[in-house]
Amino acid sequence: AVRKANPVLGWGSFRWMKTRSKAIAAYVREYEGEQVLCAHNLSNKKKNVRVRFPHEDIIPSLTFGLDRSWGVSGGEFSFELAPYDFVWFQITYWEPGM
Repeated sequence: AVRKANPVLGWGSFRWMKTRSKAIAAYVREYEGEQVLCAHNLSNKKKNVRVRFPHEDIIPSLTFGLDRSWGVSGGEFSFELAPYDFVWFQITYWEPGM
């Protein structure tokens, strides 16, 4: 149901994102101007996730997964994932006049 409601997840392009942990699978799906960051913890341990975006002014909003705290600084997006947890964030960019 979530994928049908979000065409970006089924039809979007796929780009791996670098993280500091090999236990984190993070990628961006993009379709018709919409971007979603998908992050999956493949480990049995809690992980801090940091993903760098090419633009500094990212505005993430939770699409699917448990609500969690997160931070953005200088284009780096950080959050925590529980063991075997995942999350999807809609990514937009701040523009003057927003």
